[in-house]
Amino acid sequence: MKKILTFAIYVIAMCICTTTYAQGNLNLNITEIDDGEVLYYCTNEFGTITFTKDVTCQDTVQWSVRYLPNGTETTYSTDEITIPLNTSYDAVEIVYEGCYTYKGFGIIPIGEIQEPWDTQYAWKRMGESTTLRAYAPNVTSEWSTGVTAQSITVTEPGIYWVHMYNQCDELWDTIQVCDNCEIESASVDPESNKNLVTWETSPEQSEYISQVIVNRDGVDIATVPYTDGQFLDNIGSDLAARIYTLTGISVEGSPCPIPSFERGTIHMAFLPDINGNVEMTWNAPHLGGAPIHVGRYEICEYDPSTTEIAVIDFVSPSTMSYSCNQSMFDYGYPLIRAIIQNGRDEKDMLSNRTDELVGIDEQNEKQDFKVYPNPATSCVTIEGTGSLSITNTLGQTVITKEIDGQTSIELPQGLYFVKMNGMTRKLVVE
Repeated sequence: MKKILTFAIYVIAMCICTTTYAQGNLNLNITEIDDGEVLYYCTNEFGTITFTKDVTCQDTVQWSVRYLPNGTETTYSTDEITIPLNTSYDAVEIVYEGCYTYKGFGIIPIGEIQEPWDTQYAWKRMGESTTLRAYAPNVTSEWSTGVTAQSITVTEPGIYWVHMYNQCDELWDTIQVCDNCEIESASVDPESNKNLVTWETSPEQSEYISQVIVNRDGVDIATVPYTDGQFLDNIGSDLAARIYTLTGISVEGSPCPIPSFERGTIHMAFLPDINGNVEMTWNAPHLGGAPIHVGRYEICEYDPSTTEIAVIDFVSPSTMSYSCNQSMFDYGYPLIRAIIQNGRDEKDMLSNRTDELVGIDEQNEKQDFKVYPNPATSCVTIEGTGSLSITNTLGQTVITKEIDGQTSIELPQGLYFVKMNGMTRKLVVE
């Protein structure tokens, strides 16, 4: 009989059929409590409730006390019991038996309702949904969408509020759901041979994103205003692949929990020979010492007059070199593009544009010049007009000067690259 009765008490407590409010340390006579009643105990502190038997009952009475949810049960044979209460458990079931009286009732400790969010913003990926949760034990949550539930799923950005209440307390809280500060667009500027990290900006996002943290190879290197839309990282001269991740910072100073997909550069080296052929080599992109998953490498030509990038060929991800004739890049600069696969879609990483490449002048018309004899013994003559630069196979600049007409230069034995007006000539000195 007792087991059936205590189970019934638990059902009663959950259904909240009859309610009595209690707060602080209370003393209640069993005659003040109805069978099946639920006492709501409102506190965030430790407290007690003392229950005393019916004074007209001269028999020994018995109390059975069971704590939920752990189910710990204790039986007392005494005229009164004192129950310590706090919000660390869900409920207490009590059965009173004495003088032919069976009475069951429940106690539910309820504390102060806490705000569900400690930030003003919730972020989600653009076009996707996010779940807003406002759960606390023994609390009803009503949302601005008209839903009464512990959580709701939203797909549109906007301001959402929730009304949380129980028999002891209530509060309202508001949160703004924003399309994420995940910044997809990070690239390298092939004109400057520097790593120019860029991202798209919008008036809508600028209302709740104030700054962008730029992270290079796992280390934060700068914090810049979101509205700048770019950050120039002058580190392109160290010949290393660089991986960039961007994180938006809200106007309240909280970082976006969704950083951008890693974007970056790979370094490409260029080696021409005396027959007009070139070999390009590059290093595989890494992040934190682990290789980035590359689907393929594309051999591209960048046209500075239109800023367009055209794909000429592609190679497998296990290949990190490519040979071709220099004439393939008569109208621009070679680039290597790594196509990255991250499970959702494809992203790309561009190589640097090395200065040792065939190019074009600002008018997109080649201004020819002559180098003779070639091969030479010690003295070489150069005819043309413009800025002359001669480098060796180590990339070291041997001579730079302005010429208008012709000039004669003495060079030691070796292989050189003579550059003028965006064009390169190979020179062999024997």
